[in-house]
Amino acid sequence: MFRVMIVDDEPLVRLALGTIIPWRDLECEVVAEAADGREAWERIATDQDIDLMIIDMSMPVMDANALLSKMKEANLTNAPLSIVLSAHSDFDFVRKAFLLGALDYIMKANLDPEHIIPVIHKAVRKLKENAASSWRTDPYNDSDRKQREIWLRGLFREKDYFYSLNLTQDDSFQRWVSQYANSQHVIVSILPDERLDNIEHLSNIIRQGLESLKIPFQLIQIKEDEHALLLCFESRDSYLNVRARVIELLDSLCNTVKNFLNVTLSVGVADSCTDWKIWHSRYIQARHLACLRFSEGPGRVYYPESVSVDVGPPIAPWDYRDMMQLIEKGDTQWQQKLLAGLKQLNELSKMTLESSLPVYEELIWNIGAWLHAQAMNWNQVLETRRRPYEIVEQFMFREDLHAWIEQLVVLLADVLHSEK
Repeated sequence: MFRVMIVDDEPLVRLALGTIIPWRDLECEVVAEAADGREAWERIATDQDIDLMIIDMSMPVMDANALLSKMKEANLTNAPLSIVLSAHSDFDFVRKAFLLGALDYIMKANLDPEHIIPVIHKAVRKLKENAASSWRTDPYNDSDRKQREIWLRGLFREKDYFYSLNLTQDDSFQRWVSQYANSQHVIVSILPDERLDNIEHLSNIIRQGLESLKIPFQLIQIKEDEHALLLCFESRDSYLNVRARVIELLDSLCNTVKNFLNVTLSVGVADSCTDWKIWHSRYIQARHLACLRFSEGPGRVYYPESVSVDVGPPIAPWDYRDMMQLIEKGDTQWQQKLLAGLKQLNELSKMTLESSLPVYEELIWNIGAWLHAQAMNWNQVLETRRRPYEIVEQFMFREDLHAWIEQLVVLLADVLHSEK
């Protein structure tokens, strides 16, 4: 979807343009409005995330030509295409607008789909042509794109996936992957910090945000709640240059997603490589780094040198047997034992849920065994039929998991003593 901003000082005109045009059918989406050129400029200069602007010629504060002139002087990296709205008396202004780079104009007397849609079609064709001449362009058709997604998903998730490809009979994979032969590859794992109802919306925002930065990329949805990103850089680029561009890209991407969806991202960035056959190991590294949000917090970008990755499970520092005995006796000191144990677990840094699972699964297993010994079962403690192990595996952050464990133990004590 191409991103559209409507700039007009008349609210009714903005409303009409936003509603009477079938924007989605035209591969567009109205994402912003502005009441004058200055307001529009502030948005463009800050985010540079607009592909097409519909601008009224005559506005207070800053008119269309003043805005177009400002954009031309700024030499923006991702300047939007512009269509001006003109009254009959504005032809001199329209000529100047064309000199300043406007693509076309629409007469304000003809604000109806019959006259507007052909102009929007023209703008969309131009946007696609611009994309086709850019090095960030995807030169393949939709079926090729879907095939690449299958290849990438396999190469990232399965260690020996490329051995399963019949490369002797079908060289399409080799032709596709050969374009990366002389590049540096950086693999990124992207995890939204909230459950999203529409993951496709997130995919579109990520893709659009990346396209504006002119870095070749491939985006793949690994799972419902995870995207992976393959970034390509020139082989001659230095490490510092690549890192600076990755930082710039991801900062912009996280800000864009936050602005549009009000959702933060946890991002892991793997070490760069030049051989596609080790994309799997780099993806595993990137995902592990992103999953450090479990202990280190959400909304961060994790780089290999910023943390020491502990790949082994931690040794449980908490002996919860005393707590269980106190609960059985009805001694309220179990509460202090619980809080002290959770505090010790909180002090474990740089941990993912995966590496911490043995600690929590042992706790859950022992509670289950203890319930069985008391002639009880989980259904008497939990209000859901989901297995407690499944519940534990769904937590993104340690703080939330500990709150659930605390609630679980409180319910356990209440049920035990109500039974007695």
